[in-house]
Amino acid sequence: MRSTALIGLALAGLSIARIASGGFDPNCIQECLQENQQVSVGYEELERMCREECMVTRALHLVRSDDREEYAEGVEILCNSNDQRAVEPLISALRRDLDERTGRWALIIPALGIQRDEAAVPVLIETLTIPDDDWLGREMSARALGDIGSPSAIPALEAAAWRGDTRDEAIKALAGILDSRVVPTLISALDPGEDPETREAATEGLRRLGSEAVPGLVEALGEYAPEHPETERRVWICRLLGESGNPQALEALEAHRSDPDPAVAGCAASGIEAEEDTN
Repeated sequence: MRSTALIGLALAGLSIARIASGGFDPNCIQECLQENQQVSVGYEELERMCREECMVTRALHLVRSDDREEYAEGVEILCNSNDQRAVEPLISALRRDLDERTGRWALIIPALGIQRDEAAVPVLIETLTIPDDDWLGREMSARALGDIGSPSAIPALEAAAWRGDTRDEAIKALAGILDSRVVPTLISALDPGEDPETREAATEGLRRLGSEAVPGLVEALGEYAPEHPETERRVWICRLLGESGNPQALEALEAHRSDPDPAVAGCAASGIEAEEDTN
């Protein structure tokens, strides 16, 4: 089947009964049932899946309508669909809404993130980088790009990580992309002043990157001044290096056993001892 399931129809205020009485081809469900009679699910489940597929088929017609109410209904249905056929129409609908500003972008942007289709990345980068101070879609766009996880969004997300209104979501998005280019930005989010969820997301992203993150972490461990010891941040970095088990990381920890900051020196010693115990 082309369709999986519609997500959260209740949120859109739509029901299968309403759609079934709302004008889609009465033969659609019957044809779908006949085409998929060999599918290994119960009849009720198959009927539900066919109704949902027919809803999306109808929505694809509605979004081509010149009637604004029909168009809006079609967009709502597609926004609550996990059907891949919805991607291109939703991209077009988002571009249209950027001109009309009807507020449908608030449904379309997260829907494109849920679809996880890289075809949506260019338009989501556009909505992420709109400079209008009154534009409310930047944070949502960063989150959607994180859902998709495309490396092509890294430059735009890195820029967004240095904006106050998008930093948290941009860091979280970058943390989910396995690409060494994100390392410096993730390390910047290890500061104790960051939002705890953002800091933890950056930490998990660096863990997933493994050895690719080590050179940047080693460099960051040595960034401090006597008047600014950066104790908490450096201990956090030290622990990440100890977890990695990477030879370069262990060499750095060995060097920091004599660190002037006792907390960092203790962390480095613990990391070396833990590695020795596992060997």
